[in-house]
Amino acid sequence: MIARASRTSRWVAWLVLLASASSVSQAQAEPNPSCRFVRVATCGGFLEGLVIDKERRLWAMDVTGGRIIEILTDGACMERARTGGNPNGARLLPDGRFLIADWDGLFSFDTKTFELKAIPLTYDGKPVTGLNDLSFDEEGGLYVTVPGKSTVLNPDGRLLYVAPDGSVQLVSDKLAYPNGVAVSADGATVLVSEFAAKRILSLPTATARSGVQMSYVHSNTQGGIGIDGMLLLESGKLIGANFGAREIVAIDSIGKAVAIPLPETAGRFTTNVALDGAMLYVSEAEKGEIWRLSLSDIAACAK
Repeated sequence: MIARASRTSRWVAWLVLLASASSVSQAQAEPNPSCRFVRVATCGGFLEGLVIDKERRLWAMDVTGGRIIEILTDGACMERARTGGNPNGARLLPDGRFLIADWDGLFSFDTKTFELKAIPLTYDGKPVTGLNDLSFDEEGGLYVTVPGKSTVLNPDGRLLYVAPDGSVQLVSDKLAYPNGVAVSADGATVLVSEFAAKRILSLPTATARSGVQMSYVHSNTQGGIGIDGMLLLESGKLIGANFGAREIVAIDSIGKAVAIPLPETAGRFTTNVALDGAMLYVSEAEKGEIWRLSLSDIAACAK
């Protein structure tokens, strides 16, 4: 467990971020009848970490409440477990469990038995805590963002790689609150949201075989605070939740971004996205809601 002082500092930082987001002015266009966002559930809490399991059940993490929530088909929100910490990003494992990036460390969760297990991680001889988000590569390795107390003025957040054998490698320790993370289909690059700097970085992966090893800014974002959770589609398009802006963004392979605003009735704190076939789910933390949109409607919703 982390020291209480560290957790308190972390939530003070979050409150600063939320206060900043409250001052963001968002111009709203007239409702577009072709943009068919649907509210799936209202669970309350600071919703994050959307997961679709093998039975196509929808799950969400409640960061502030420590809850692991299953969203039933009628929209009911059922608490299935508590981590004792602050669960954030989550990803499905091949065996049907999913991994959770929690402030207290890495956990696995069994969707059938609701059993929660801590998975110890150490780097440089010290336990790794303060996790935010994660993403698998094709070899079964895991990228984990560890923002700590980093800010745009103190960019010492880390991106770690956990190899299939459990060894942990540092990818970068110079990041301004690293948040969402996604690995390219060819395994050559890892995209990481530098949340406090409002940009997405492209970094060589820990397993890249190419002779060209260059890190660069893939794209910059507008409005809100920065990109929170994100996912990479097979087409190469990146979908990210723009926290504080009441929108998600679609970023193409060359870094050009298009904003897709949620309805005016939605809250501003979009946090995460998950894909179930052709259906995109979006978590929102100001009102504790989950929204759904067909990928085919993204063009109609774009500003």
